[in-house]
Amino acid sequence: SNTCIDAPHMMTLHQLKKVSSPFDFNRDWDEIIEMFHDAKERRDWWFRTLQKLKESQVSIRDTRFIEAVRNYNALQGVVKTLSWILNTQAPDPLD
Repeated sequence: SNTCIDAPHMMTLHQLKKVSSPFDFNRDWDEIIEMFHDAKERRDWWFRTLQKLKESQVSIRDTRFIEAVRNYNALQGVVKTLSWILNTQAPDPLD
C-alpha cells in the first residue's frame, strides 16, 4: 500500500512547540483583565438593549433585535473564554 503520511502528524509535542506559531503571546495580564471587564460591560449593555427591545415588542426579525442577539451571544462567548483564562475554576468555554 502506498500511504502518504503528513509530516506534522509525526512530530512530537516538544518538536511542535518549536515550530513557528502565528501567536506571539505578548499580552500582559492587566490587558487581559481589562478586556474581560470591558467585554462584561459590553455584554451587559447588549443584554439591557435586548430586554428593552423585547419590552417594546420589536419583532425578532427586526435588524435591531438580530444585532442585539448576535452581539450579546458573541460577547457571552468572549466573557466565558476570558473567564476560563483568568480563573482555573471557571467552566470550559466550549461546554
